[in-house]
Amino acid sequence: MELIPSVVEASRFFDAENGGAARDPRLRLRVEDARSFLRRPGEGPYDVIVSEPSNPWMAGVGDLFTTEFYARARAKLAPGGLMVQWLHSYEMDEDTFRLAVRTFCAAFPHATLWKLSGGDLALAGSNAPPELDAAAMDRRFERPAVWQDLRRTDMLYVATVLSMQTAGDRTLREFAGTGPLNEERRPRLEYAAPLALFRSDTARGYRTHDDRLEPSRRGELALSLYLASRRRPLKRGEYIDLLSSPRTASDLPALRLYADEWRKILPRDPMAAAAQRAVRETP
Repeated sequence: MELIPSVVEASRFFDAENGGAARDPRLRLRVEDARSFLRRPGEGPYDVIVSEPSNPWMAGVGDLFTTEFYARARAKLAPGGLMVQWLHSYEMDEDTFRLAVRTFCAAFPHATLWKLSGGDLALAGSNAPPELDAAAMDRRFERPAVWQDLRRTDMLYVATVLSMQTAGDRTLREFAGTGPLNEERRPRLEYAAPLALFRSDTARGYRTHDDRLEPSRRGELALSLYLASRRRPLKRGEYIDLLSSPRTASDLPALRLYADEWRKILPRDPMAAAAQRAVRETP
């Protein structure tokens, strides 16, 4: 789904990066408004819906962060389907960021938060907690095309991808709190986001709601469920990937946690000792 025809035309210049996606015979590209498309009967169901519009401080973009938009997307999901919403914490104040998160949580029975890189995040919503099958995930990850794409992002293992989740459903809803929602008839985000942009605000509150650092809730995260499904802890290579990936480089508290865990599981591994020392000395 793309709104601007020139973006589709320009996509050919990025064939090397996207694997020639525009020429993939499986692709059904629609050049139209996503809100209108979701209103149309007969479309779907979809296993995954990903929404990455422009920043919510752009005029009109707030409509893609409303309860109504999410309700239509949820209605188009197949059983076990997932809705993924990009969101950023930079140029966003705490109240506006919580407004966006709270609106998403109100639309989906189950929601989680994932840290992508820098201040970019992703909300994942579904009708029920996703079932994690470690063997199935490993098989899909090992597909040559999938593995090659993720290798370009410096993530060599499933565990590294799953480590990007920071909050489960319970913690995310506690963080979002109660209050107003962003609705089509009351487009609060449309007016709040530009103010945060011009003030150069940054929302940081979500960082204190990190289940990876909370022992009583860490077991609810996808990484813990994945490890429980495969019935063995992280391997040496997985710890190395976790601690060296640029995607996790800014998460110093989590890196210290993984380094301490690696040293505990493999106390005689010299690389574990070196990694633990390195993250402890990082300011």
